[in-house]
Amino acid sequence: MRRTSRSFINALKALICVTVIATVANGFSDRPPAGRTGAPGETTCVSCHIGTLNSGAGKVEIEGVPSAYTPNEEFTLIVRVSHPERRRWGFQITALDSQNNPAGTMLAVNTTQTTTINGTGSLTGRTYVEHRAAGTFDGQSNGASWEVKWKAPANDAGRVTFYAAGNAANGNDASSGDSIYTTAVQMASNGPPMIIEPVYKKGKILLEVTGSDIAPGAVLIVTSEALAEAQTFELKLNPPGTKWQVKKKTRSTPGNLLVNDVLPAGSTVTIVVRNPSGMESAPATLTRN
Repeated sequence: MRRTSRSFINALKALICVTVIATVANGFSDRPPAGRTGAPGETTCVSCHIGTLNSGAGKVEIEGVPSAYTPNEEFTLIVRVSHPERRRWGFQITALDSQNNPAGTMLAVNTTQTTTINGTGSLTGRTYVEHRAAGTFDGQSNGASWEVKWKAPANDAGRVTFYAAGNAANGNDASSGDSIYTTAVQMASNGPPMIIEPVYKKGKILLEVTGSDIAPGAVLIVTSEALAEAQTFELKLNPPGTKWQVKKKTRSTPGNLLVNDVLPAGSTVTIVVRNPSGMESAPATLTRN
């Protein structure tokens, strides 16, 4: 009895070992784990596929992202992975708001080739669309693409970012020799921008980015009793991407003024942000001590 039990245990261990090796070798060709898009708080496919992230001649792209969305709206997007020397393909995509919370819902279109999965643990609430085995297009050269749908949240969630990872694989049924790529594409909401934590600092005006829904190309409009007319400044992101700013040397229109000219020490002005869409924020006051 002891020999039989021991033999059974050894056989079971061997079976488990073979199963694990096969799973790693196939590199999750069917339904990879959630949380591999490279979004904040996530890893990428490099955690299972050996290689350097975003190197070589390939790329992953997200196509069809509109400039803005409205609540409950649905969009069809295309995730495309390409590489001149690869022969098998995979992807995963998710959407987050500016606070890195889940934004809307990702939905599979062709359920034979793609599937929808949910995040767990720290990623609970995030939804993903990714490839299935039939959607890896084994043997197909140059690249592959997949349609996915995104349904906007019921309420305006501000700026949304789509994060995607793509696998350009060599088709050797192993985790080696594959190329992993990531990308991120932003989309504004059709809601108005918001002014968050406005401050004056060393000749600049700074506004918080997170949750502000300020779009690239937005301007800051400054008014006060001391100004004969409203002055408009271009807003630019600081290098870390954490603040919108009117730079120290930026000149206004129509007055050709600097920040220090419109906001001298001890003064208070009213500021409004206008997005390229024409939507404006609620007015806010800014005081320079």
